Amino acid sequence: MSKLEMLTPDNSAIALIDYQPAMYQGVQSHDRLVVFNNIQVLARAAKLFKIPTVLTTVAKDSFSGPFMPEVTELFPKHNIIDRTSMNSWLDPNFRRQSPLPAGRSSSSRGCGPRPA
Repeated sequence: MSKLEMLTPDNSAIALIDYQPAMYQGVQSHDRLVVFNNIQVLARAAKLFKIPTVLTTVAKDSFSGPFMPEVTELFPKHNIIDRTSMNSWLDPNFRRQSPLPAGRSSSSRGCGPRPA
């Protein structure tokens, strides 16, 4: 894909990673409510423009809680991938279900602390 090519549902996908209650506690760089609202706007835009979207959580049942319902309600047929690894790309189930074939651009948006 060239730098000038427009992003389309055929050449891009979005991964929404770890938008869970416990993960918001690590957000210090931005107002948490702004992050909460922005991910809803991004998810609605992905749905509107039919961009392939994957939702993933980490330790949903034991620590972090469920993915935010304001987003999961937009994608009722999506399988939310729960991982045991903090790094989504290291999880074989995430990679297997990711809608990112060769040549696609990705946009990963995650909730949690940023490395310093």
